[in-house]
Amino acid sequence: MAYIGQKPGSNFRNVTLKDSFTGDGSTTAFDLSKSFNQAGQNDLEVFVDNVRQEPTAAYTVGQDDSGNFKRVTFTAAPASGATIYILNQGETSGVLTISDGSVTGAKLNADAITGQTELAEAPADTDTLLIHDASASSLKKIQASNLIGTSLITGKPLLDEVPAEDDLYLIYDTSAGSLKKVSKSDTSPVTPAPTAISPTEIQIDGGGTEVISITGTGFDSGAGVKAIGTDGSEINAVSVSFVNSGSLSATFTQSDFSQALEPYDIKVTNSTGTTGTAEDILYSGETPNWVTSAGSLGSVEEGAAASFTVEATDPDSTAITYSITSGSLPSGLSLNSSTGAITGTAPTLSSDTTYNFTITATDGGSQTTSRAFTITVTDKPTGGTETTYPSGSDTIRVHTFSSPGTFTLGSTKTLNYLVVGGGAGGGGGDVGSAWGGGGGGAGGLIQGCGSFPNASYPINVGCGSAGAVGGSDTRASNGQNSTFSTFTALGGGGGGTRDLSQSGNTPTQDGAPGGSGGGGSGNAHPGVINETAPGGTAQQSPGYGNPGGRGSYSGGGGGGAGAAGAGNPGTAPASDGYAGGVGRAYSISGTSVYYAGGGGGGGADSLSAGVGSGNPGPGGQGGGGPGGLVSGDPTSVINDGTNGTANRGGGGGGGGGGGSALPGCQGQGGAGGKGVVIISYTI
Repeated sequence: MAYIGQKPGSNFRNVTLKDSFTGDGSTTAFDLSKSFNQAGQNDLEVFVDNVRQEPTAAYTVGQDDSGNFKRVTFTAAPASGATIYILNQGETSGVLTISDGSVTGAKLNADAITGQTELAEAPADTDTLLIHDASASSLKKIQASNLIGTSLITGKPLLDEVPAEDDLYLIYDTSAGSLKKVSKSDTSPVTPAPTAISPTEIQIDGGGTEVISITGTGFDSGAGVKAIGTDGSEINAVSVSFVNSGSLSATFTQSDFSQALEPYDIKVTNSTGTTGTAEDILYSGETPNWVTSAGSLGSVEEGAAASFTVEATDPDSTAITYSITSGSLPSGLSLNSSTGAITGTAPTLSSDTTYNFTITATDGGSQTTSRAFTITVTDKPTGGTETTYPSGSDTIRVHTFSSPGTFTLGSTKTLNYLVVGGGAGGGGGDVGSAWGGGGGGAGGLIQGCGSFPNASYPINVGCGSAGAVGGSDTRASNGQNSTFSTFTALGGGGGGTRDLSQSGNTPTQDGAPGGSGGGGSGNAHPGVINETAPGGTAQQSPGYGNPGGRGSYSGGGGGGAGAAGAGNPGTAPASDGYAGGVGRAYSISGTSVYYAGGGGGGGADSLSAGVGSGNPGPGGQGGGGPGGLVSGDPTSVINDGTNGTANRGGGGGGGGGGGSALPGCQGQGGAGGKGVVIISYTI
């Protein structure tokens, strides 16, 4: 359009507006009713109590909470009650000319397309769409027929070669309801590739089925599996479970396989017909056979070194490995996976404890056989003096009590035991006459074997008694009893003593009854059997004990655990002391030892003057002391009976008699030997 004179301007602004506010002493920001030009603080006139404020120094401008340029912010809050008014010239508007190609997508509203009414049906071939022509670098229109009509496919040049793997196809994605591109490589049938199986050996003697796990790549949900023997024969899996594209589980019938056709290939065939084979990967064989019987492998004492072994063999001659698959070994013990040896140090316990566990034997083909075993850790008994000795393949522990104590069992155990009472002292020789004292009886003896429950058992060990003083009218005292559990071994009976002042037979001349009886003393009428002193009777029951011997001129022998003491048969007088009864031999401590021998009788002088010819009676084997003889020397100790051996329970020897011309030569009886309690068991 032509103009007369100057052309009107193209920029316009609104009428100036006035906004009024009242200060409250704290508010600094005030929003105007109309927008102003961005960065247009100089376009505003701001007054506080009719005083114009300087831009920037007194106030700044910016956007309100909605993003519009309406806010004036004072650098200091106007005083309370202050009158504020602002003159706003508003925004400047004008006609702009936009250069070609200068509007970008960022300048368009997001709903420029999505905000339009949606086409409710498929576009007609004649519908027009807006597209960008990349070759011309410009927007163009195109009819829908050129996008989705038959010409979309048929109108394109024919590919006259095999598509490359990275060529793209156009497909319809039913799950998304849209067209999508796909690489040719992603549409080719996948070839399965089995690489490993487990186990690598199938059991042929199981009589059932076995699952083989197959790993690899490219498996589909319809895959089939077969095993192929060395002769080409095929065995189909009875079922196949698809785990994922890298894992299958195939179940085979064990009896279909033969060792003659191993190793087998494993072939996987996908539902598309593609196949993959892992060659020579599956073997057939038998499961390991256990040599070691199930159940207890034995026991080991707490704190002791343990040594057990389990063994299994493989019919296919592969190496066996062993593992604990349930339960546990005692702490401190471990299983050698290669040899099956179980070694270590047993733990300390308060009572016997049995450990249950299962060991699995695995052969080279991963075939397994399991077996249940037990090991018992036993509580170590305490008490007495401990020693050990070997007995064949076993070790025996011995607890010897030579004095009172306590034997403690933490659990039931089979024990061997020997209990021997204290031996008795021998009788004294007569004063001024020929008669010898009787030998002391051995302590009673109990020996046996039995099962004992866990408990603390008091032990008493009997002492031997002292020998009688020569020429006294006192018979030697009995030995003391020894006890263990319910068993009591009686002390031996004291040897008899006779004094010339006594007339006839008196109790002091007789041997005393005891575990084994004491020997009778010598007497004035040895040829008359009913006028000689008898030996004491044996009272040990249960167990072992024997009576003492009858006296003559000489003393009778004390009874032993294995035999009676020797004595006067009543046919003729004798000057030599009679022998003590033999004891009994046991190897409970590891070597054979005799226990509880009777004391020998004292010798007698058969002459009326000078040294007599009577010899001492020998002590019974097992700790019995020999009797005394007549030396003619009042100070000689050979007149006295010998003491019984300590901790054998032997009786003391009788004292030697003194002749009528040898006053003061009578001997004192020997003391009885102390008893003993011995307990042993297999560790």
